Amino acid sequence: MAQSAKKTTKQTPAKKAKTTELQVLEFLKDNPDFFLSHPNMLENLHLPSDDSGNVVTMAQFQAKKLKNKLNHLEERNRLLVQTSLQNLESASHIQNLILAVIRAESVDELEQVLVSKLKKELTLESVRLLVGTEEAEKIEFTDGQNVLLRTIYEEEEAAIHAEMKDHIHSDALVSLTSSSGKSHGVLVLGSMEKERFHPGQGSDLLTFLGAALGTTLERLTHTG
Repeated sequence: MAQSAKKTTKQTPAKKAKTTELQVLEFLKDNPDFFLSHPNMLENLHLPSDDSGNVVTMAQFQAKKLKNKLNHLEERNRLLVQTSLQNLESASHIQNLILAVIRAESVDELEQVLVSKLKKELTLESVRLLVGTEEAEKIEFTDGQNVLLRTIYEEEEAAIHAEMKDHIHSDALVSLTSSSGKSHGVLVLGSMEKERFHPGQGSDLLTFLGAALGTTLERLTHTG
């Protein structure tokens, strides 16, 4: 009778190395006095060093890691506070803008209102109203979102700001969707500040502005 062959599972070098590393960590955790009993082993270790190449103590190493972590948390909190203040400031400006928007009697007048007021009150360097253009049709809003907040890294992304493309480092693209659900174009807002618009910001105010503009455009195009 032929004997059935036994299957053997071979570990890949990477998996084997990972397993060995975990075993070492578990051993050192269970034997915290290991290096006290075998001090000669320390000679073979690569210990953390400072910028000058001098070996630092574990206490100094841990303190540096903690300091870096605190710096990261402080920067994160600073951005959160900055975003909150910007949202509060924008709320007041957008409310005033809406009042001017609903009084517009033509698309040209609406564009003039947007460019003048948004540039001045929100301190923006680029404001464009794209209605019935190829540029507007190429912009894709995903996952049901009506606002895209971007930090500009590529020339292609900045191209939408026309003559200001070399100076814009962050922007907001707002779909002008009316209450009927139809999109009438895109509002493009650009800033020279890299952190002015970013995905961490709330977009409720800009979504509301886009809906108000979309409804206004629907009225103007039907009566124009």
